[in-house]
Amino acid sequence: MPVALYLLLAAVGLAPMSQTCITETREKIRGIAGFDFEISETNCSTLGEDASISVFASKAGQPNGVLLFKYGPAGIAPMPVITAIDQQTVQIMVPRVSDLIFRRENWEGLSVNYNIGVIDYPSGSKKNG
Repeated sequence: MPVALYLLLAAVGLAPMSQTCITETREKIRGIAGFDFEISETNCSTLGEDASISVFASKAGQPNGVLLFKYGPAGIAPMPVITAIDQQTVQIMVPRVSDLIFRRENWEGLSVNYNIGVIDYPSGSKKNG
């Protein structure tokens, strides 16, 4: 649908104006270096498509996690792989991402190393921790 037609329909209440997002848990990984991890995928739809992959961590057995890593997927690239390097360090590996949205390198005594093969659009990433 052309943008002008969409805006005209939205103005008279015949087209949705709000963004619709669906988040699905893709994988739960328990007990790596004393932490649990959850990988989720969010797809949003407005005038275009927007997708992201998020990795959350929580202390083993705790219900609420904190965001460690968020990126835009590059096509049909696989989900990230999380492995223990030692008792306080994990590695998050993903072969290709579109862009980096957020990454945290330390949380609650956990160090996170990132092994990212290719970043299609490397500018604008936010680094924390």
